Amino acid sequence: MATERLITGTISTVPSYLHMLIFGCTLVVYNLHHVVRKLPASFSGTAAITNDNWLAYALALTGGLIIALTGLLHSPWVVIVVCGCAGLFSLSYTLPLLPLKTRKRLRDYGLLKIIVLTTVWVVVTTVLPMLQFGVNPARYPFEIGLRFALIFALCILFDLRDVSHDAANNIHTLPYTIGERNSYLLIYLSIIFFALLSVGQNMRYHHGQRLIDALITAVATLVVALYLKKNTTQLACLVLADGMMLLYSLLLIF
Repeated sequence: MATERLITGTISTVPSYLHMLIFGCTLVVYNLHHVVRKLPASFSGTAAITNDNWLAYALALTGGLIIALTGLLHSPWVVIVVCGCAGLFSLSYTLPLLPLKTRKRLRDYGLLKIIVLTTVWVVVTTVLPMLQFGVNPARYPFEIGLRFALIFALCILFDLRDVSHDAANNIHTLPYTIGERNSYLLIYLSIIFFALLSVGQNMRYHHGQRLIDALITAVATLVVALYLKKNTTQLACLVLADGMMLLYSLLLIF
């Protein structure tokens, strides 16, 4: 069935309008707050910028809007609605868009931001592709659960890197609240949960290569977590922690 081939990663249409929609929206999310910083600080939540980089951000934003609109015009309405909700929460991470009295960004709520980030990533990488192919996400709880577990572990690694900076800005993230030792314990448990859910999914769909890919990713993520425990630099996090999502994707593709 098409739905089973989707879950096992054997459906591949690259590039598709969904890829265009996600890529365009990503450009918008990553560049809009830089452009908004030209506006008064009362709206943007940050100090205005006056450097020449503003033009580059504006061009990237414009390109993202064009690409996203192209994908949007060829997407089912349910994908548009879900993508719009995910986009709103993504933008609210750096801009005070939600109707909150404090006019804070989501990133200023330490415990909330990791849940929002993880959920948005799961929606973009799992739920949207299912909806694009007319698949009910509720039928595949293993897939959603294992993606959440993996991305949650990676998000904790990034919060551990920024814990000192966040604490200085009165942002009490999960690592700040439970401590470094418990944070790494939670990372290890998330990786184990990811592996167990992958085994459970294999028992249901009997796709051995997919299980092997997941177990390789689990072991690699564990190694990365142990390395970053002693080498928590920005470059290491960007290359290794973010690299785990890329590794998992490449394993599934090839």
